[in-house]
Amino acid sequence: ILVIIVQKVNSSKPNRNHLYVQFINFSLNCRVRIKYILFLFLFILIGCSSPPDDGPHKEYYDNGQVSEEGTIKDGLWNGPHKSYHSNGQLSEEGTLKGGLWHGPYKSHHSNGQLFEEGSFNNSQWDGPYKSYHSNGQLSEEGTLYFVGSEEDSVWDGPYKSFTENGIPILKGTYKNSKF
Repeated sequence: ILVIIVQKVNSSKPNRNHLYVQFINFSLNCRVRIKYILFLFLFILIGCSSPPDDGPHKEYYDNGQVSEEGTIKDGLWNGPHKSYHSNGQLSEEGTLKGGLWHGPYKSHHSNGQLFEEGSFNNSQWDGPYKSYHSNGQLSEEGTLYFVGSEEDSVWDGPYKSFTENGIPILKGTYKNSKF
C-alpha cells in the first residue's frame, strides 16, 4: 500500500506555492507504485504550474498579516503594489509591470521609518535616490542611472552620505560610479 500525504504551503510570491510530499510505502507491487507515482507527478505539475487568477490579489504571512497586495495579470504582479513586514508595517510601495518595478518607489524599515525612495526602470534604480537610517536620518542622497543592461544602476552627479546622527561622512561628485 502506498500512502501519499500532500500539503500545499503558500509562498509570498506568485507561482511559488510548494507542495510537501511524504511517501509511506507498505510494499505493494511495482506496477501499482509506479501508477501512483505518475499520478502524483501529474498532480504536482498541474497544481504548481497554474498561476493565480488575474485580478486583485493578497498574500498573507502565517500570522494572518497581509504580506503583499496588488493586481495579478498573466501570473505576474501588475499595477500599484504594496508589501508589508510581518509586523504589519508597510515595507514597499510602487508600481509593478510584468513583475518588475517601474516609476516612483518607496521602501520602509520594519519600524515604519522610510528606508529608500526613488524611481525604478525595469527594477533598476533610475534618477534621484535617497536612503535613510532606521531613526529617520538621511543616510545617502544622489542620483542613480539605469545603464540598460543586467548591471546595477550607476551613481552619477552630486552625492552625500551621513551618519545616523546626521553628521556628513562623504560629499562629492560621481561620474559613471567613480567618485
